[in-house]
Amino acid sequence: MNARGQSGGSRFDVVVAGAGPCGSIAARRLALDGRSVLLVDRAVFPRDKVCGCCLNQAALDVLEAEGLLERVIPPAAPRIDSVRVWQGRSSVTMRTRPGIAVSRWTFDQRLVEAAAESGCTVMTGISARLGTRTHDGWSVELESGTINARRVVCADGIGGSFLPRGGVWEPSVRPSSRMGLGARAPGDWFDIPSSTIEMPIGRGGYVGMVRLEDGSIDIAAAVDPELVRHSDGAEAAIAGLLRECGLSLPESFGSVRFRGTPLLTRRRRVLEAEGVFVAGDAAGYVEPFTGEGMSWGLVTGVLAARAAGASMDGTYEPGWYTRMARRTVGSRRVKCGLVAAALRSPAAVGVALSAARAVGSLGGHVGWTIGKPFSIPRLVARP
Repeated sequence: MNARGQSGGSRFDVVVAGAGPCGSIAARRLALDGRSVLLVDRAVFPRDKVCGCCLNQAALDVLEAEGLLERVIPPAAPRIDSVRVWQGRSSVTMRTRPGIAVSRWTFDQRLVEAAAESGCTVMTGISARLGTRTHDGWSVELESGTINARRVVCADGIGGSFLPRGGVWEPSVRPSSRMGLGARAPGDWFDIPSSTIEMPIGRGGYVGMVRLEDGSIDIAAAVDPELVRHSDGAEAAIAGLLRECGLSLPESFGSVRFRGTPLLTRRRRVLEAEGVFVAGDAAGYVEPFTGEGMSWGLVTGVLAARAAGASMDGTYEPGWYTRMARRTVGSRRVKCGLVAAALRSPAAVGVALSAARAVGSLGGHVGWTIGKPFSIPRLVARP
């Protein structure tokens, strides 16, 4: 892996901005197809992120199709098969399609390493911005200078700064959106089975908790910004949501520092233009559940790599990537958006949990739809 400031050259076939799961899988696929690729990220790896840390069946299918499943998933990663949803002191457990919980510290680092092993030049700890149009591609502005690329894949997340502000690239952010909060807690703080995602839902937000490969607990939440302000900070807001569902907290809970995200629910109108392809969370986001967001990032990373490669070969049909990305993940985002809207209503949550308890198969049916494999498997296989 290349260190900060070592670009390995001033011209690449493709620059991939963002070395999260989406960017790393796109860069690796392009390199394996014989392209010269620069993968750049302002973060230093390994690093944690605000994330539920779950890979559902759809995400695992993408990794398997790319030959990465055994390479990036540690043997100790817990297998997930259920979600327990809480409201107040009442709960219901739903079966889910098999999934895996793995820390972003481990998962992202292994994907970056896999990209480097494929032949990518990797630069971490350095910022990048899209520059100006050239005769056959784009300039990309790095802290260490300017490089050129024939094609660009932007996968720098919901808070990314690679694309210029305003104009066609400006995302539309829903004003009522919740923000994300996340932290990692000691494993003995909560009695959470390794196969279950705990999901307490309260006024102003919900929390997801899952055990990771090292026994620690990942805590990820989507909360109203007003809740954080009125609770005197993120830690107090999360503590209030957990207590609302009857969970006891250790005295040292206040010592955990939660990281935050920008407002979550957003949409980008333009996903491709003149050799630039926007993928992963940078392409649009809602409040996801049990690994849905991770699966969207992985599959759009593969699609963006295919589009960038075809456009360099002269075989690309403009708009193909946009159509395929929206066809593949669009309906899933709509469903997650509807669930997120329902979770804002305590009455709706209460009715749903009561119905699931009264008709036992309901909880299992709803849970089993989470992580459903992508309906167009040829899109995630190597072309």
